[in-house]
Amino acid sequence: GTIYQTIVDVYRSQEDHFIRATSHYPHKVGFFEMVRFDFVIDDQLNVYLMEANMSPNLSSAHFPANALLYEQVVHSVLRLVGVVGRSVSAVTPSKSEKDMQVSDKDVLVSPATCVTSECLDKNGCELEQCELCKKCLSREDLSNLRRAWLERRNQFATRRIFPHAVSMEQARSENKGQTELGDSNRKMAKWYKEKCLMDKTWCDN
Repeated sequence: GTIYQTIVDVYRSQEDHFIRATSHYPHKVGFFEMVRFDFVIDDQLNVYLMEANMSPNLSSAHFPANALLYEQVVHSVLRLVGVVGRSVSAVTPSKSEKDMQVSDKDVLVSPATCVTSECLDKNGCELEQCELCKKCLSREDLSNLRRAWLERRNQFATRRIFPHAVSMEQARSENKGQTELGDSNRKMAKWYKEKCLMDKTWCDN
């Protein structure tokens, strides 16, 4: 837990920097970064972060025994971001092709809540319990949720550490610490929780 939380803390502390950096890319959807975090453990089993390496060296030339490990890392990352499994030379997929992979019905949550009179009201989107209903989601919100759904499908040997993994028991409990998150991160964390409540295969642990 300490290692995962440290990685989360580093990324959250640099979130504004990443947002500014990606603003220069014309195709932000295809942006990803692979980073290696180096940790050291002392004789009391305390864990310390040494450094985070951008674009880490994955050459096994200096240690051939790591060749398979590095190949698995590269394959897992490319599968996670959707490169493995499709032709990189293919033309940009059409809307129908994208819908075939993941559609609105796959990402929508809280159906019982969204059909209540409160959420159906013209001012329903002002209520927190209605914010994940389709009429309250922006195009950007829907796009983010679609990508999150695809990442989950392509997760393979990787695991999500932020938003934090959620078990069914945690999903049924009250939100904790969500007020510290920005709007986008808070919505995403809530979405994962609601997906877990709807489908236990989305629950972690």
